Amino acid sequence: MRKISDQDKKRRGTYRKTADRRSLAGRVQRARKYRADAELSEAQKILLAEMPAHLVDEAKDCYEQSVRAAPWLQPIDRGGLAVYAHFVATEAIAGRELDRCIKDPRFVDPGSEAAQAGKLYLRIVGRQAALISQWSDQLGFSPRARARIGIVVDTTSPQKPDPDDLWKSLRLFPGGKADRPHA
Repeated sequence: MRKISDQDKKRRGTYRKTADRRSLAGRVQRARKYRADAELSEAQKILLAEMPAHLVDEAKDCYEQSVRAAPWLQPIDRGGLAVYAHFVATEAIAGRELDRCIKDPRFVDPGSEAAQAGKLYLRIVGRQAALISQWSDQLGFSPRARARIGIVVDTTSPQKPDPDDLWKSLRLFPGGKADRPHA
């Protein structure tokens, strides 16, 4: 196959610069940078002020924590955040109910009410977990999703550890098991 010269590509209107050809290289150069410890942006303040009224308890807490943790979110993301918060709250409630069913001594009998309820709660937890994963990718809550969207979060400044942090188990810490070579 014959290589098409840059001059021919320019004449045809199909020429692209090198940085544009490599999508990741171009994305990293254009990525918006956010500081993890920065004050709330105007968009975050708007999102918090316009929190949907139908969110209660766990969903409300999840919405607020998500807005505070993600400075790249814009007011247009309000609906997606509300849906995400609802999925997280539903999964948490179903998970607690599943735990309650498992602790019931009659759970081992497949025909018991506890076992039947446990099956239903397990299905709910599984479905909600899949939806949470899908929406967290859409909203840029995972490092992979942020790279795809083109968001860079500067975490060089030290942060105080929060004992009630919902995201703690999902964060990667330097010097952890993943950084050690297999012995």
